[in-house]
Amino acid sequence: MIEGVETDKQANMLRHMGARYAQGFLYYRPMQAEDFEALLDGGNDN
Repeated sequence: MIEGVETDKQANMLRHMGARYAQGFLYYRPMQAEDFEALLDGGNDN
């Protein structure tokens, strides 16, 4: 798991290096638990 991915350039480089899983601000900013649950349920497009 790669952490701290913030740009498309970083994500592309990591994919090229074989990384399969990543997290970071590129994908989502930190959020409240309720917002995360809504996101998982498909009811929040933040």
